Amino acid sequence: MPIFPRKRRRPQRYSSGSEPHTPSCPKLHYRKMYFEACDVLLGELQNRFESKTTLAVVSMEKALIKAANNQDFESEMKEVEKSCFSKDINFLNIESNFNFFMVQ
Repeated sequence: MPIFPRKRRRPQRYSSGSEPHTPSCPKLHYRKMYFEACDVLLGELQNRFESKTTLAVVSMEKALIKAANNQDFESEMKEVEKSCFSKDINFLNIESNFNFFMVQ
């Protein structure tokens, strides 16, 4: 069973005259902390996986899958060309390499 933290009084100079809200049981106190931590974690995960670098890698993966399935992959390649990897990839040579993945 969780233990409720000690109730502390605010210094008089910071007090506005009314008592601050205190949860009635330890479960409510720790529930608030739990949901705050979950919100922070979800926000950080979204930031990490929706970055420009990650989106460029996902576009490259989609282009490879479409090339393997004999589908048009031009839109994905255009997204990769706009990304931070545009200087690292030889786009003239890559389409000929994608032909290797195409299923006959």
